[in-house]
Amino acid sequence: MHDLTWTVQQWYDHYTLWIDGHFGRNYMLAKAQKRVEQMPAVFNRINALGIPFYTTRTYDSVPTSVAYPIAEIEKAFQTRYFASTFDYAIAKAIFDGFEAIELYGVKMNANEEYAHQAKSAHYWIGRAEAAGVKTVVHEPTTLLKTKNNLLYGYNVRM
Repeated sequence: MHDLTWTVQQWYDHYTLWIDGHFGRNYMLAKAQKRVEQMPAVFNRINALGIPFYTTRTYDSVPTSVAYPIAEIEKAFQTRYFASTFDYAIAKAIFDGFEAIELYGVKMNANEEYAHQAKSAHYWIGRAEAAGVKTVVHEPTTLLKTKNNLLYGYNVRM
């Protein structure tokens, strides 16, 4: 869901954070550059799928790119609570009238994801269920789990 120019800058910013660590400057900048160089191949794989690739706007390099209908989604749900691409995907599925959503490999266990994005992921799963959309979260995942995976108050495994 990010603008591609912003994404490239984020890669450089991310890798340069590690420059002062035990990795050398040239090594880390080369890693960022390698990701940038791999973008055309990634776009080719995306285009080969022939399915909509939702992002903030359309791109000539990605003919399957579709501008996400943010205004319509915000109006339909009366919220601007979107902390990750995951949230946009769930909201779009509800908006499009999906009857079921199956989630695979959603861990959200990194600090940024857990602290900011997992809360909104839970919110959007709740919105989906409230709208009557059957939602299944497959393992491995950290979503919809309690501390130590125990049922609160009963101290038994969920």
